[in-house]
Amino acid sequence: MHSFIFIEPKYQIKKYGWVGDKFVSDIELYKGYEYIDGKSPFLWRQGLKHDASMIMVLNINDNNKLINGFQEDIDIEDDLLYPLIKGSDIKKPFIKDTLNKVIVTQNSLNDDTEYIRLKYPKTWAYLKYNSKYLDKRKSIIYKDKPKFSMFGIGDYAFKPYKVAISGFYKKPIFSLILPIDRKPVMLDDTCYYLPYGNFKDAFFSWILLNSEEVKKFLPSIVFLDSKRPYTKEILMRIDINNLLEKISYDKICEIYYNMPKNYMEYEPDEKDFVEYIDSLKSTDKQLNLLRF
Repeated sequence: MHSFIFIEPKYQIKKYGWVGDKFVSDIELYKGYEYIDGKSPFLWRQGLKHDASMIMVLNINDNNKLINGFQEDIDIEDDLLYPLIKGSDIKKPFIKDTLNKVIVTQNSLNDDTEYIRLKYPKTWAYLKYNSKYLDKRKSIIYKDKPKFSMFGIGDYAFKPYKVAISGFYKKPIFSLILPIDRKPVMLDDTCYYLPYGNFKDAFFSWILLNSEEVKKFLPSIVFLDSKRPYTKEILMRIDINNLLEKISYDKICEIYYNMPKNYMEYEPDEKDFVEYIDSLKSTDKQLNLLRF
């Protein structure tokens, strides 16, 4: 298939269609980076879905008070409050702070939420008071689920290190997200992310995903005029194992130090890089990562 400029119908912009068993948006661009197109060794996750941001998402105002979407002061226990990054926040490669918090009611899908009433009475009272909003959530996913349920939750959501991308922006920016105030950061459902239990694995994945190779590969398989160019299906096509065949440790360092600024006091170590590569080649390690 071909794309043309409307006012100059004879001028071809690009060709899109099937290359083997892969559907791509720019065949010529894809040819230079098709080696990346495979299967991700890591399982991409989507952020939290709760469909009640006015209630569940709180903000720290100028007076250091918690307020909800109705601009009401909120006094609840801290234990179920987690830092929140929204898709609109992912505009730079490194994120270390946020004024947003989200109430996380479950550790995994289908967890009973009655424990909140017994252990966190202020939070329970707040949720009960606003149950008229929470109980009216229209999505069928909440049908027959525990009260105040949310989706996109599991052990993976509580991993301390994440590499995330917004699904909506045209330019792919992968952000490294570290814990904030000693708590893992949650992301909203406009984001996709890789969760990691240790910093070094997150760091090397973050660098690789911000390589020029990935930045050129992704535009060859996405349609940027779609509402959400970057989806889980698209991201799962980035085969980091294949990418590593073209990117050396020296290149990793070059990418890191050529970023707009050095975001962290961290010096990459070649030994750690070798261990990262070995972990990717280990079938058991990959299976464990996929269980996040």
